[in-house]
Amino acid sequence: MTPSHFPFFFLLALSLLTGCGKKGADDDDHPTATQAADPPLAPNQVQLSENQVRAINLRLGRLTTQDVSNVVKATGTLSLPPQRRASVSAYQGGIIRALPVTEGQPVRQGQVLAELENPDFVQLQQDYLTQRDQFAFLEADYNRQKALLAEQVGVAKNVQQTAANYNAARATLRSLESRLTTLGIALGPLRAGRLVSRIPVKSPLAGRLRYQPGLAIGASVSPAGPLFEVLDTRRLFVELQVFEQDFGKVHVGQAVHVTLPSLPDRPATEALVAYIDPAFNPATKTVKVRAIIDHNHDEQLLPGLFVNAVIDVDPAAAPAAVATVPDAALVPEGESNYLYTLVSTRHEATGNEYVYEKHEVRTGAAARGFTAITPVDKLPANAQIVINGAYYLQAQQGKSSGGQGDDD
Repeated sequence: MTPSHFPFFFLLALSLLTGCGKKGADDDDHPTATQAADPPLAPNQVQLSENQVRAINLRLGRLTTQDVSNVVKATGTLSLPPQRRASVSAYQGGIIRALPVTEGQPVRQGQVLAELENPDFVQLQQDYLTQRDQFAFLEADYNRQKALLAEQVGVAKNVQQTAANYNAARATLRSLESRLTTLGIALGPLRAGRLVSRIPVKSPLAGRLRYQPGLAIGASVSPAGPLFEVLDTRRLFVELQVFEQDFGKVHVGQAVHVTLPSLPDRPATEALVAYIDPAFNPATKTVKVRAIIDHNHDEQLLPGLFVNAVIDVDPAAAPAAVATVPDAALVPEGESNYLYTLVSTRHEATGNEYVYEKHEVRTGAAARGFTAITPVDKLPANAQIVINGAYYLQAQQGKSSGGQGDDD
């Protein structure tokens, strides 16, 4: 090699070494063919972090098989049995001097709700004491006249007259005692000479108290005007309207599962069919069916609320059980329904990541919180179905789709 060619070969070797070094650096920045890379999410998939799963209380379940078709669905309202509602009035007019209870407060049967004052109360007690003394005198005279007649000293006419006076006085006394007892005035203290100027208004049953308009201390009330209403909602009627085609399937004693649109998180309340109206309503094409709820102990169910009901019919006529999922597992989208299944778990340095996949299903009969389904595409064997949190997955998937569209 001549000296003139040396610089050229030196520069060529240096460039080759530099290229090899750069190639090695690039290889460090990218995974090799042996490194595992997570596959990208499919359009029908969504990924959540462990913190997201915990925050929304996402829960998984399996397909169940049960009968949800052998039921009758109905709608209606809750009402109070007449024996569980009391309108409280004063037996005699007066002025309200005390209101010892607050509206909404639970009250006991016989508890004092108000105290009324009226001068006529005192006069009535005085009349009773006078009549009682008069009766005692007439009773003694009647007994004396009978004794004289028995000794053939008295006159029969006198005995008859004193007997008439005695009986009339006794009837008057009993009438006054009845009035005093009705007003809530105790006869024992009164006979001892203790008169009262106020009378109590008591609750005829246990329940929740409601004031009537215009109620106030110092207000004047009349016997015709109600002061309070007491409602005992621990036992309720479920007034249902059953359509003509289902009427023949319903019988007294069947179980009823009652849910309220206004309380979507409340589990179904159990009731029993107690009465079927013998009259058919041609205007609505329905028959009234009444069920009874005997255990409204938390008193969340209120008269007048709208309800949905599912009546269990004869189990002997039940068809074969079908695949079902809880109602909360289904999310509507347009005219279709979908559910989500867990398809994989990715272990990342920051924690686990979970991938869920959306599946279209056809829905069938629904009852007791479950809906029959038929998957459009076959679900994986032993699929783990999202039974709580499906709506959140749907929302997250919508955000992901929107984000991709914006990037494009």
